[in-house]
Amino acid sequence: MQKTFDLEEELKKANSVRSQLEAYKRQVHELHNKQTEESMKTEKWQFEFKHLQEKHDALLKEKERLIVERDALRENNEELRCSQVQQKFLNKAGKPVGVVRTCVVLLLVC
Repeated sequence: MQKTFDLEEELKKANSVRSQLEAYKRQVHELHNKQTEESMKTEKWQFEFKHLQEKHDALLKEKERLIVERDALRENNEELRCSQVQQKFLNKAGKPVGVVRTCVVLLLVC
């Protein structure tokens, strides 16, 4: 009788441990799924970050190109203004020396 009682107690413990083991298995499975999901999100964000970083780099290069182009256009514009002023003074006065001084002054002012 004692042996039966001991076996029943052992069976209760085994059932208790088995149900706890099943709960741990479910928890491990859920955590594994969550980890897989988070890993996929991480890969997605890394891809998005890389894409945005490449886009940022391309925009910086374009900005630099536009700055160089802007500076060249400003310089050309100043040269054209100077030529117009020079031509204007040549047509009016016919004195190239004064025009050169005027052109230099205009370039300094601009």
